[in-house]
Amino acid sequence: MGIVDAVAAGMDGIEHCTFLTEQGVSLDLQTVATLAETGVYVGATAATARSGELPAHLVQIGENFARMHRAGVRLVCSSDAGVAPFKPHDCLPHGVVEFGARLGLTSAQALASVTSLAAQACAVGDRKGRIAPGYDADLLAVAGNPAADLTAVLHPTAIYRAGRACDTGPAPAPRSASA
Repeated sequence: MGIVDAVAAGMDGIEHCTFLTEQGVSLDLQTVATLAETGVYVGATAATARSGELPAHLVQIGENFARMHRAGVRLVCSSDAGVAPFKPHDCLPHGVVEFGARLGLTSAQALASVTSLAAQACAVGDRKGRIAPGYDADLLAVAGNPAADLTAVLHPTAIYRAGRACDTGPAPAPRSASA
């Protein structure tokens, strides 16, 4: 299995980590324990712009990500944006919401999964991922309090990259049952 080989090889992070086999989705609890013990980052490409019921294998993968989180695995919210109609380029904010709603992370944990934890996973945690002196001042201002309601991340009011204002562009695409 690729995940077992990656952990044995000492990889810092694993993208997807779905435990998808020819027979279906099969979570290996020993490997999950090793992921947690070694601190490997798991890029949980769970963000979609899809509404309604998910296919059974995607539900099971989401449940597995929730189990990995409960076991102490460091989950980073990621998206695979652009690979399919239900994963448009602006779907990542929906992933933050899903991390809270479907995977059971607290708002603070879900927000960290796309900020400080993601920065650490990308080896830029010494200058990105938090608001602090000496950091790059990459900021997202939203309408509302995402610590109380994660859906606030779907409504940006200002974006700053390296302290400079950027165009906020259109709001993230609404979820569509047909996607």
